Amino acid sequence: MLNSRPKYLDPQTDFGFKRLLTTDTNKDLLIGFLNEVLSGERRIADIVYNQNEWRGSAAHKKRVIFDLLCTDENGGQFLVEMQRLAQPSFKSRVLYYASMLITEQLQPGRKRVDEYVLLPLHFIAIMGFKIAEMEEQCIENVGLCSTRSGVIFDKGLRFTYICLPNFRKEEGQLSSKLDHWLYIFKHLATLQHQPDAISDPLFNKLFKIAEYNQLTAEEKLMYDQDLKIERATRNAEYGIREEGKLEGILEGKLAARVEIATELLKLKLSLSQVSAVSGVSIEDLNRMVER
Repeated sequence: MLNSRPKYLDPQTDFGFKRLLTTDTNKDLLIGFLNEVLSGERRIADIVYNQNEWRGSAAHKKRVIFDLLCTDENGGQFLVEMQRLAQPSFKSRVLYYASMLITEQLQPGRKRVDEYVLLPLHFIAIMGFKIAEMEEQCIENVGLCSTRSGVIFDKGLRFTYICLPNFRKEEGQLSSKLDHWLYIFKHLATLQHQPDAISDPLFNKLFKIAEYNQLTAEEKLMYDQDLKIERATRNAEYGIREEGKLEGILEGKLAARVEIATELLKLKLSLSQVSAVSGVSIEDLNRMVER
């Protein structure tokens, strides 16, 4: 058990994010968040959670696990990813994930009058780090538009990047429900009580669900393990960044994956779990274990 126990779960962890937003009993929370991101453009009344594991074609069989994938009542898809730590080529990964889901819509067996009429896809990336393109912006909406006029060319594919480090409002400055959500994503783990400014039935439910003491004994172990994995990953990446200043970027990236895997193996995680987090293949992990 960790010595210091905050009152609330950290929604930027895998466990915390999934507990709050990825279960049928809490889908009203997800609907509330999505509607605030849409900013009145349209209203979602209901969603269905989709399988979050995707396997590529037989040619390469790449397996990807999304944080959250759902479909609204009109068939539009939402892919929501929480990424706390900076990741090389993150924007490319976002585009790759979106491309996979678009490709999936064109698979054999999906009969339509026009097979190339695609259902809308909205990718929402919640980031615990900065990307250069956003400068000081907290939210950036990206779509397919004309480079000449800036007019939206096609509404079928949309990306919303949310940069939590750029969200600097204090409790007394929160002016919208979206502000409330961003404040929760950024600060929930450090709060000791529900802020007076964030109080309605939906957020009251969220704060109750987020209490650490609401977890079962097994869930507490899972959450604590999640925190340990993240700490090991962060420490390993920090060490490699410092070392990489001397050894070179490419060598540092490879060493980082190995170091992260080493730390995770010490936590007695399964090889598949270590591989998913570190990016080191199970074959290479077996070699590491045998040493």
